[in-house]
Amino acid sequence: MNAELEASLRQKLDFTEDDLMANRDGKLSYAQRHKLKAKRQGVLVIGGLGITAVFAVLLKIIFDNQYQTNEKLAIATLTCLAFAVGLLYFWLKWSQYTSDLDRDVAFASEGRMQIVTYHNRGNNIYRLRVNRESFALDRHAFGLLTELAKECEYCAVYYAPRSHILLSFEALDSLNRHI
Repeated sequence: MNAELEASLRQKLDFTEDDLMANRDGKLSYAQRHKLKAKRQGVLVIGGLGITAVFAVLLKIIFDNQYQTNEKLAIATLTCLAFAVGLLYFWLKWSQYTSDLDRDVAFASEGRMQIVTYHNRGNNIYRLRVNRESFALDRHAFGLLTELAKECEYCAVYYAPRSHILLSFEALDSLNRHI
C-alpha cells in the first residue's frame, strides 16, 4: 500500500501506529481509552439535556391553560414514552462504552474487504464489511478504502466489541500477512 494512501486512511479513521500495535495485542491504546471515555461523557451530557428538555415540556403542558385535561394527558403520555425510549437508548450507549472500557480489549477480524454502498431515501450509506463485521464510513473514508481495494483485497479490522467502533485498520496482502 502506498504511504500517502496509508497516512490519509489513518488520519481519516483517526488511529496511529501505537493504536494499531495495541490493537494487534488485543488491547485498547491509551488514546483509544480516552476517546471512548469522551464518547461516554458525551452520552451523559446529551442524555442530561434530553431529561431537562422533557421536564420543561411536561411543566409547560401541566401549567398551560391552552390545553384541556384530556389533551394534556395525551401529550404528557407521548412525551413520557418518547423520554423512556430516549433514556433506554442513552443507557444502552453508555453501558456499551463502559463495558468496552472495563474489558480493555480490541477484537479483530481478518478477511476479504468489501466496500458497500446502500441507498436509503436519496442518501448514500457507506459500509466496510469484513467477514460478518460491518462498519459505517463517511464518504471520504469510503473513497480511500475504494482506492486501497484496488491494491489489496484483504484487511484486518480492530474494533471495540460492545460499541462496535472501528479502532484501527490494516491492509493485508493475503490472510495473516501484514503489508
